[in-house]
Amino acid sequence: MTRADAIVVGGGVAGAAAAARLAAQGREVVLFDSGDRGGPKVCGEFLGGGAMAELDDLAVPLQALGAVGVRSIRLSLGRRTVEAPLPFRACGLSRRRLDGELLALAGRCGADVRRGTRVRRLTRAGALWDAEGVRAPVLLLATGKHDLPGCGRPAPETPYIGFKAHLRPAAGRAIRSGYRIEIGFYDGGYAGLQPVEGGAVNLCLIVSKDRYRALGRNWEALLAALAREAPAFASLLDGAEPLTDRPATVSRIPYGWVHAPGGIGDGRHLYRLGDQFAVIPSFAGDGIGMALRSARVAADSIVSGGSAADFHAALGREVASRVRRAALVGRVAEAGAGRGLIFAGCRLAPRMLTWIAAGTRAARCPPP
Repeated sequence: MTRADAIVVGGGVAGAAAAARLAAQGREVVLFDSGDRGGPKVCGEFLGGGAMAELDDLAVPLQALGAVGVRSIRLSLGRRTVEAPLPFRACGLSRRRLDGELLALAGRCGADVRRGTRVRRLTRAGALWDAEGVRAPVLLLATGKHDLPGCGRPAPETPYIGFKAHLRPAAGRAIRSGYRIEIGFYDGGYAGLQPVEGGAVNLCLIVSKDRYRALGRNWEALLAALAREAPAFASLLDGAEPLTDRPATVSRIPYGWVHAPGGIGDGRHLYRLGDQFAVIPSFAGDGIGMALRSARVAADSIVSGGSAADFHAALGREVASRVRRAALVGRVAEAGAGRGLIFAGCRLAPRMLTWIAAGTRAARCPPP
């Protein structure tokens, strides 16, 4: 049996950053990461100003890792497009590279990083949490959208499936040279495209389960529907080379959910980080920023002797209103009429795109 000051379950950005911060403060930390090489995660891989500030504070060398600067956002509906500058600095970097760097950082700071170890169950032994033979008074749950038995979230599922694939675009495509993020709407969902390191782009799709079922649950059929219904967006994919055999998928996406103070885990030294605390809609592009911010707030709370309940309340005051605002925009955009209204407003006032981008940040971002 191993004793520690804190157990971290999940080696994504939230878990690794929290482990690094706690270990740097002299805490004995054991981090369990189920993937030994940072497998693909369904994520937009967008780093906004808040995320970049947190990574700067951790001395993560974004430029050396190959992060690609993103300067603007373009929205498409059918063949129509509208573009506006981002009101904060931003970049694209794959989760594989970012997660790997943060896990390495946690190890350098002194955390016991156990890669390839999946925690299947958490138990309590008196005042201690027990995970895979490690006991500690504090547990940080950073398992993303995946729940563990006994620590599940009472969150309703939204009717969506998420897909992610890396591609190498054909020479001369705008996404490669323009360094912007693209969002395209189609019946039943939306798609996002942005550059990452190595000349690749990250494609993320969200589609309703009903629409995907109607397409025969077929990835190629979904791409064909995207080409028909969002041609301005899909044209950027013409001639692109897939870098993986199949896309990564996730089916449980509780968009708009925020952990309520006094709920599961409060008062029991269980700290929920990242998507375990709140799930912001993908189009907002602030999931990584929220995860990194939750890691900092949790580590500060633990080091100062605060409680999990205090942490959840403090983080909720920072992010809850913006998560719900993003969820409201997402619900409006789900309907064809809503998509049309949003697009028409952005065409009349392109700065509306800038306002939406700024208004759905979980943390305030300095200008670029």
